[in-house]
Amino acid sequence: PKFEELGFREVKWHQSVQPNPEDKNASTVEGLAWKYVLPNESLALLIVWSFLAGFSERLVPNILSSTDKTLTDATQRSLSK
Repeated sequence: PKFEELGFREVKWHQSVQPNPEDKNASTVEGLAWKYVLPNESLALLIVWSFLAGFSERLVPNILSSTDKTLTDATQRSLSK
């Protein structure tokens, strides 16, 4: 991610309320205007990479420990034969 571009972006969404189709005199009514604040692309990438780094912090040592145990057990079995 580009650290100088970290931030949020606003997404606006206007909802129109459709009147009852049976009412001939009804007109479209403007509904609520929604505004969402979402992370921009750089911030989203930083969040994903941080999650993966935190996950791999435990994953890699566990894999190495498991591999070491497997190799140690296999070596001990071959030496005892």
